[in-house]
Amino acid sequence: MNWLKFLWQHVIASWKYWFSVAGLAFFLYKIYGPLKGEIQAWLQRQIVAPEGKTSVGFTLEEGSAGAITVMLIVFSIVLVALIYTVVALYTSKNTGTISKAKGDILLKTFHRTTQAADLISKKLFPGASLPIKRVIRYKQVYTVYENGDCNLTEVQQISAKDKDIHFIERGLTAEPESAAVEFPDEIDLKITSRTSGKQITYLINKNEPHTKSVIIFFLPFIRAGVDDKREVKTTLFWKGFMRKLTDTGEEEFKSQVKSVDPVEEIEYQFWVKPRMGKLECFDIGESLEGGTDTLQPAEDEKGMKGWIYRARNVPGNHWTRLRLELKKS
Repeated sequence: MNWLKFLWQHVIASWKYWFSVAGLAFFLYKIYGPLKGEIQAWLQRQIVAPEGKTSVGFTLEEGSAGAITVMLIVFSIVLVALIYTVVALYTSKNTGTISKAKGDILLKTFHRTTQAADLISKKLFPGASLPIKRVIRYKQVYTVYENGDCNLTEVQQISAKDKDIHFIERGLTAEPESAAVEFPDEIDLKITSRTSGKQITYLINKNEPHTKSVIIFFLPFIRAGVDDKREVKTTLFWKGFMRKLTDTGEEEFKSQVKSVDPVEEIEYQFWVKPRMGKLECFDIGESLEGGTDTLQPAEDEKGMKGWIYRARNVPGNHWTRLRLELKKS
């Protein structure tokens, strides 16, 4: 073991104890006065002339007695504190090892659970991978901060056309440059219903460091053939989600909203924190018929600048492709 490293860890982990020791030593020194007579007498008794010799008449001064006594007390306290803190440090290390082992087991258990959820959805509902939902409106808002940290808000309104919809699958994929994430809670993933009286719940069916996927269940299910519209909101904050943009100054964005009918409204917003630089956005995808899409710069009430892409009557197989450029100021 590297003892210098260990001692440094010991000091960092135990500085509170050492402050307490110093305070206790000072307190004992302050109350030493009433006890110094007894302690001085005890010290004098320890000075014994060798056998057959006369005493040299040595006397111990009060100041020396006090100094020796305080030194002994402090040394004893420091020794006890050293033993205690070293044991505590070793205990914490062992506890950490156990926690890591348990953490690995929990992670494996979580992965098996997600695999089971994915298998059940695919086997019991083999046609669920095909688009049966009708997306009415779809909106995503990306807010980019330093190091590519990104807050994403998504709202989609859907309904059923020919078949009832019990659940839908939603995938999330981050760039390889983004922070690896073990669990969805690390990106503060939240999926909620914005339809009064209708609930949703979800299960994780894919959990990789840069890819997450969830199965969103509608409670009750969305009925076909009636006016049953549901609005679902998804939010997350992923560190380094758009790090490629902040590191290289350029990143391509692509998105496809699968729907059995053309999507009535699609909107994508991109914002950067003030003073991060100037954001530019370019449409590099296939044009929609009739020029039903627009791309414009925007500024909000907080002074954040960005771009907004809007499109109407977008076919369900259409890919929206944009190129973002960030020029550092």
